Amino acid sequence: MKKLEGKIAVITGGSSGIGLATAKRFVEEGARVVITGRREKELNEAAAFIMKSVTTVVGDVSLLEDLDRLYAVVDPNGLQGQTTEIAAAVTFLASDESSFVTGVDLAVDGGMAQV
Repeated sequence: MKKLEGKIAVITGGSSGIGLATAKRFVEEGARVVITGRREKELNEAAAFIMKSVTTVVGDVSLLEDLDRLYAVVDPNGLQGQTTEIAAAVTFLASDESSFVTGVDLAVDGGMAQV
Protein backbone atom coordinates (compact mmCIF):
# COMPACT_ATOMS: atom_id res chain seq x y z
CA MET A 1 0.00 0.00 0.00
CA LYS A 2 1.22 3.48 -0.84
CA LYS A 3 1.75 6.00 1.98
CA LEU A 4 -1.19 8.24 1.00
CA GLU A 5 -3.62 5.69 -0.42
CA GLY A 6 -7.21 6.86 0.06
CA LYS A 7 -6.22 10.36 1.21
CA ILE A 8 -7.35 13.68 -0.26
CA ALA A 9 -4.92 16.61 -0.28
CA VAL A 10 -5.60 20.28 -1.04
CA ILE A 11 -2.54 22.10 -2.31
CA THR A 12 -2.67 25.85 -2.76
CA GLY A 13 -0.30 27.24 -5.36
CA GLY A 14 -0.19 23.78 -6.90
CA SER A 15 0.49 24.92 -10.46
CA SER A 16 4.24 25.48 -10.05
CA GLY A 17 7.30 25.09 -7.87
CA ILE A 18 7.05 23.37 -4.50
CA GLY A 19 3.25 23.11 -4.75
CA LEU A 20 3.43 21.26 -8.08
CA ALA A 21 6.23 18.97 -6.91
CA THR A 22 4.24 18.18 -3.75
CA ALA A 23 1.06 17.48 -5.71
CA LYS A 24 2.88 15.11 -8.07
CA ARG A 25 4.54 13.28 -5.18
CA PHE A 26 1.25 12.95 -3.29
CA VAL A 27 -0.40 11.41 -6.37
CA GLU A 28 2.54 9.01 -6.76
CA GLU A 29 1.96 8.00 -3.13
CA GLY A 30 -1.73 7.28 -3.82
CA ALA A 31 -3.53 10.49 -2.84
CA ARG A 32 -6.27 12.25 -4.76
CA VAL A 33 -5.10 15.86 -5.07
CA VAL A 34 -7.00 19.12 -5.45
CA ILE A 35 -4.73 21.93 -6.62
CA THR A 36 -5.81 25.53 -6.54
CA GLY A 37 -4.37 28.71 -7.93
CA ARG A 38 -5.37 31.93 -9.63
CA ARG A 39 -4.39 31.08 -13.22
CA GLU A 40 -6.49 28.51 -15.09
CA LYS A 41 -3.96 27.93 -17.89
CA GLU A 42 -1.18 27.06 -15.42
CA LEU A 43 -3.49 24.82 -13.41
CA ASN A 44 -4.45 22.92 -16.56
CA GLU A 45 -0.79 22.52 -17.49
CA ALA A 46 -0.03 21.25 -13.98
CA ALA A 47 -2.90 18.74 -14.18
CA ALA A 48 -1.57 17.50 -17.53
CA PHE A 49 1.89 17.12 -15.97
CA ILE A 50 0.56 15.18 -12.97
CA MET A 51 -1.65 13.12 -15.33
CA LYS A 52 -4.05 11.40 -12.88
CA SER A 53 -5.95 11.77 -9.60
CA VAL A 54 -5.90 15.56 -9.76
CA THR A 55 -8.70 18.13 -9.69
CA THR A 56 -8.13 21.83 -10.33
CA VAL A 57 -10.01 24.71 -8.74
CA VAL A 58 -9.32 28.22 -10.01
CA GLY A 59 -9.44 30.75 -7.22
CA ASP A 60 -7.72 33.08 -4.82
CA VAL A 61 -7.58 31.69 -1.29
CA SER A 62 -7.78 35.23 0.11
CA LEU A 63 -11.36 35.54 -1.23
CA LEU A 64 -14.14 33.91 0.79
CA GLU A 65 -16.28 33.12 -2.26
CA ASP A 66 -13.34 31.26 -3.83
CA LEU A 67 -12.79 29.34 -0.59
CA ASP A 68 -16.47 28.38 -0.62
CA ARG A 69 -16.05 26.98 -4.13
CA LEU A 70 -12.94 25.06 -3.05
CA TYR A 71 -14.76 23.72 0.01
CA ALA A 72 -17.61 22.50 -2.21
CA VAL A 73 -15.12 20.42 -4.20
CA VAL A 74 -13.26 19.01 -1.19
CA ASP A 75 -16.01 18.75 1.49
CA PRO A 76 -14.16 17.16 4.42
CA ASN A 77 -17.45 15.83 5.92
CA GLY A 78 -16.59 16.73 9.49
CA LEU A 79 -13.16 15.11 9.62
CA GLN A 80 -11.26 15.71 12.84
CA GLY A 81 -7.65 15.05 13.69
CA GLN A 82 -6.97 11.95 15.78
CA THR A 83 -4.30 11.36 18.42
CA THR A 84 -2.71 8.70 16.19
CA GLU A 85 -2.31 11.34 13.46
CA ILE A 86 -0.48 13.62 15.86
CA ALA A 87 1.80 10.73 16.82
CA ALA A 88 2.47 10.02 13.13
CA ALA A 89 3.31 13.68 12.50
CA VAL A 90 5.71 13.77 15.45
CA THR A 91 7.34 10.55 14.26
CA PHE A 92 7.83 12.08 10.79
CA LEU A 93 9.36 15.24 12.25
CA ALA A 94 11.79 13.14 14.31
CA SER A 95 12.79 10.98 11.32
CA ASP A 96 15.38 11.44 8.58
CA GLU A 97 12.53 12.07 6.09
CA SER A 98 12.11 15.54 7.61
CA SER A 99 15.77 16.44 7.10
CA PHE A 100 15.02 19.97 5.87
CA VAL A 101 12.19 20.73 8.30
CA THR A 102 13.61 22.86 11.10
CA GLY A 103 10.39 24.06 12.67
CA VAL A 104 6.72 24.00 11.88
CA ASP A 105 3.29 24.83 13.23
CA LEU A 106 1.41 21.64 12.49
CA ALA A 107 -2.39 21.74 12.63
CA VAL A 108 -3.86 18.24 12.90
CA ASP A 109 -7.52 19.11 12.45
CA GLY A 110 -8.77 17.17 9.45
CA GLY A 111 -8.01 20.13 7.20
CA MET A 112 -10.54 22.46 8.80
CA ALA A 113 -7.99 25.27 9.28
CA GLN A 114 -7.50 25.33 5.50
CA VAL A 115 -11.14 25.49 4.47
